[in-house]
Amino acid sequence: MLGAFISFIGFILAICWWVLAKQFRKYCKGEESMPVALFVIYCILSVLVLGFVIMVVLSWLPDVLPRPNNYELSFAIQILIMIAIIAIQCYKYVKVVKISKQPTSLEDVDLGID
Repeated sequence: MLGAFISFIGFILAICWWVLAKQFRKYCKGEESMPVALFVIYCILSVLVLGFVIMVVLSWLPDVLPRPNNYELSFAIQILIMIAIIAIQCYKYVKVVKISKQPTSLEDVDLGID
């Protein structure tokens, strides 16, 4: 029963991640806006969902390749892959923010009142 509940929660998180990933792709193309809070949620869900996917791939990989004796190495590889993916996403987000020139704080908003 607990396994089914965890699978259900994982499925819901994967759907939320997919929706935010589509919005992030549209944001990178300039079609839609994406607030910082949603981007942070997207990064957190990316760590959870992609971490699970990478864990499954790394657990399947020893069936194809020789089994490593060091499980810390596979965990380190998993962490490095997730950090690289999140860093690329953050780079793209900051790049689009700089190009769009949208105000990021209240001080940057010019109301035109003198």
